[in-house]
Amino acid sequence: MSSKSDYVSWVPTIHKTVPSSSASESLGRGAATALDGILDGVLLLAADGQILLLNHQAEKLCGLIQADPCIESDAPFTAPDPILTACQLLHDNRDRLAGRSLPARAVLTIYPNIKVRISLLEPESDQDPLFLVTLEDQRQTSITQAMFDQWLYGLTEREGEVWMLRLQDYSYQEIADKLYLSINTVKKHMKTILAKQEQCQFGEANALAA
Repeated sequence: MSSKSDYVSWVPTIHKTVPSSSASESLGRGAATALDGILDGVLLLAADGQILLLNHQAEKLCGLIQADPCIESDAPFTAPDPILTACQLLHDNRDRLAGRSLPARAVLTIYPNIKVRISLLEPESDQDPLFLVTLEDQRQTSITQAMFDQWLYGLTEREGEVWMLRLQDYSYQEIADKLYLSINTVKKHMKTILAKQEQCQFGEANALAA
């Protein structure tokens, strides 16, 4: 990996999508299709910052992170600067982390609801390391979780709306403002939601003990 002063030259310059032939050679068509079905974005970077693989969700989330009206629409696709910087820091400090038996990983939240997890992958041979990057759209995750909880705990439509916002770290007052409810009504819904969850979990515990 290049030094800090050469950081600009480290930014990859490949085009927006990985050629299908390259993807099929490394993973096979079935695996590449499976990656596109994953809710999280998956991005594989070489030590020099070149994008080796990305799925559609990674392309979408990276586009949100590095959205810049000054960048031309036909400009080459690159990994966002915060991700490249974190990868470089992991690379520069990998010996120190290894000496302390610590995994070379980083977690950062950007844009502001996209959680990025980066792992440095050390090859067994003398090849350069790779960076496995996963990008989670926390808002979409909370919506999916709320929909599942609504079904699992038998929540009403309004309770599901309140719970979805609560999973996104909205305060009671913010939930009230967004749904045009009084804060007391929000508290009442939350009390009912938690009671339904507790009742469901209690029933599961009794079933396991029987």
